[in-house]
Amino acid sequence: MAKVLKIEDDIVYVGTDNGGLEEYYIGNFNYTPEVGDEVKVYDGKETIMIVKDDHKFDAQDVKNAAEFAAKNIQGELEGKVRVNKIAYALFAILLGDLGVHHFYAKKIALGVVCVLFCWTGIPAIIGIVRGIIALTKKEDEEGCIYV
Repeated sequence: MAKVLKIEDDIVYVGTDNGGLEEYYIGNFNYTPEVGDEVKVYDGKETIMIVKDDHKFDAQDVKNAAEFAAKNIQGELEGKVRVNKIAYALFAILLGDLGVHHFYAKKIALGVVCVLFCWTGIPAIIGIVRGIIALTKKEDEEGCIYV
């Protein structure tokens, strides 16, 4: 059983069953945690949710958890576009000087800025960096990432 051991500012320290200590952002809790609370940690692909362990789940709790996860995911992805990882990385590395990766990601204004400054070589360097960053991101089942 995990237990809240310490709270400092926005960080909550939780002791785990195996004797470890984990740090979590207070926003991951679906309630206001207090020292000594027994909690359950649900670690999903996109978000972490921590719930107090002293009550049974009913339909309303499940609905609240789903809404919480949806808000968390939407907040993280707001303003981002889903693109194919390999295509985006290749566009960024090979054609980053012309901002092709930005046009591909539907970020037209950034693409135009790259075209305007392509003579400086700076967009090419930035494109290589963005391509490498894209290659290091974890893709979804379909090979896509959010940029």
